[in-house]
Amino acid sequence: MQGFFAAFNQHVEQQPETLALTGNGQSLSYVEVAEQVDQLCSRLAELQPTHIGLWLENGVEWVLLQLAAMKLQIPVTPIPTFFSPQQVRHVLQRSGCDLLFCDQLEGLEKTSLKYRQLPNAEGYKLYRLTPSTQAEPLHQGTVLVTYTSGTTGQPKGVCIGQSLIDQICDSLHAATASLAVKRHLCLLPLAVMLEHFAGVLLPLYSGAEVIVDRAETTGLTGSGTLNPVQLAAYLQQAQPESLILTPELLQLLRMINAQGADLSSLKFVAVGGGKVSQTLLEQAWMEGIPVYEGYGLSECGSVVCLNLPCAVKQGTAGKPLGHTSIQVNAQGEILVSGPTMLGYLGEPAFAASEFATGDLGYLDADGFLHISGRSKNVQINSFGRNFNPEWIESELKALPGVMQCAVFGDQKPFISAVVQPMPQLSDEQVQGLINLMNAQLPDYARVKAWLRADEPFSPMNGELTNNGRIRRVEIEQHYAQRLSEFYPIHA
Repeated sequence: MQGFFAAFNQHVEQQPETLALTGNGQSLSYVEVAEQVDQLCSRLAELQPTHIGLWLENGVEWVLLQLAAMKLQIPVTPIPTFFSPQQVRHVLQRSGCDLLFCDQLEGLEKTSLKYRQLPNAEGYKLYRLTPSTQAEPLHQGTVLVTYTSGTTGQPKGVCIGQSLIDQICDSLHAATASLAVKRHLCLLPLAVMLEHFAGVLLPLYSGAEVIVDRAETTGLTGSGTLNPVQLAAYLQQAQPESLILTPELLQLLRMINAQGADLSSLKFVAVGGGKVSQTLLEQAWMEGIPVYEGYGLSECGSVVCLNLPCAVKQGTAGKPLGHTSIQVNAQGEILVSGPTMLGYLGEPAFAASEFATGDLGYLDADGFLHISGRSKNVQINSFGRNFNPEWIESELKALPGVMQCAVFGDQKPFISAVVQPMPQLSDEQVQGLINLMNAQLPDYARVKAWLRADEPFSPMNGELTNNGRIRRVEIEQHYAQRLSEFYPIHA
């Protein structure tokens, strides 16, 4: 196995003038990236941080800062820009970051942390933070703390070591080398581990070019706001050879393709972040989009299985990559063996030989993994954001006048709900309450469409258990037609 920096430095020596990093109006060769990383290393050495936070939009600066910190073995916590102020505060308080690179308009005033701005000539703000007393010690060897979407409102920190990063890069490179991809375009947020590892570190490990631009250039903002016209023009100009997409973005790519955009440069389109409709995959294939489904989770380095041109079976998540192996226990839960996280922030170190994923599935006779569901009540929208419906339902039921509710959004672009309000509340009043609630939630957790329940949920109509819990499947079936009208493109 070759470590990331050993591979990167080899490219610096052998192809110094080859483009490595493009975006924000900049084009940097491998030798120029190495020089800028060294300059940032000197700057960081002067500042002497113990833990760096990156609260930045996608861009060249994000990548350079991450590489410099990784070279110095300073832990980094990337913060998704779609996190709510409450979630950002939670991340900063728990992670103990003492240096923050930030370009958010609202800055830090909503985080209740002590900070001071440092002079900085770059296009982002630099803050010295006073670590919170709630900060948790990092697991030994941590170089990256990546946060989940927060299925119950509070994101969970996953501590990653350099060894896992090196093994993921090596394994993905071995699996995809025959594709000879030379230009990867980053569309997903870099704070999301999948794009971070497979979209940035892998191409630089392999000697390819990474294209990374801000949302105002790509047409993608938050965790799911889209400008199809802008994205189509951007893809036409960039001519990437590979992309990583969520199911929703694959649907959008199909639309762009159908409107005549030239996507002939694409060699490999990986799709993950949630269960992918087999019909969607088949339609994309028939339309000439070279799409391959994969499967993974942050705790195991973001990619565990992947379909490849040399080994593909539609409707599966592919075969395990070389650094890992998969077993399925008697309950049907998928277990992953191989390099994993060091542990969750604030919890004991992870020392088990297998990681229990919480996903259900099976391996077929050819070694392909089939995903059949989740053992816990967690849903994944079509942008790859995890959410627990009970979390959002608790927020809805906290609204004055809302008696009962059930939310839905698995494999959908946004969350919808069936709501039973007090009879005297008009639809306009209910919508006003929901608008107030949405303003306090991250964008992937907002209820963007709702309908009024025909009658209260009860054991008599089969929509409540005897102990008062909602029967989600029964409610969804009862309102299936009306719920489907919220998602015409997914019908």
